[in-house]
Amino acid sequence: MKKYFVILMALMLALSVFSGCNKSAEEVKSGDETEITIGEETEEAVEEVSEEQGATLPFSEPMGFYFSSGAGAWSTEIYLEKDGSFTGGFHDTNMGESGEENPYGTCYVCNFSGKFGNIEKMDETSYKMTLSEITTEKAVGEEWIEDGVLYVASTPYGLEGGTEFIFYTPDAKADSMPEEFLFWWPERFSEVLPETLMHYGIHNVETNDGFFTYE
Repeated sequence: MKKYFVILMALMLALSVFSGCNKSAEEVKSGDETEITIGEETEEAVEEVSEEQGATLPFSEPMGFYFSSGAGAWSTEIYLEKDGSFTGGFHDTNMGESGEENPYGTCYVCNFSGKFGNIEKMDETSYKMTLSEITTEKAVGEEWIEDGVLYVASTPYGLEGGTEFIFYTPDAKADSMPEEFLFWWPERFSEVLPETLMHYGIHNVETNDGFFTYE
């Protein structure tokens, strides 16, 4: 009897250990599944946030873009962030528009801020975007005199008249772009025109005005 009792106890102990091992395996499996589920939910949440925020432009530091003919005393500058937000200014000085109160001429100016939204990658060298908001510092037509110069608040030249824009990287092919846009291209005076822009560019699709980096 004692021998059978010992054998019975040994069998019960083995069954208990085996059952415990199975329980532990189930707990580990359940834990792994929980971690995977959490990971998937987190990844989906990140993707949703990314979609809400939209794409960003392909650079890290703010960049300066210039719209100018290269002649005359006018230009529009934009300081653009990768999320599409920007600040900028336009100025055009005309020494011929002078008088007793403004012997040093007239300067048309506009300080502004705004944002390009709906940024969407078209290909490896171009992104389309929409001018979603723009605010000027002063009302158009407002006048004031400082140091013998008449200042007249103007519009953000190069940005008004259009809402659809294309952002180009320096590797964008120049021969696929409108001549009116390339008129503002810094390389247009080169003896041999390069195949690519070689500068970052912003194209106002409706007016063909062009902003470029000069670095």
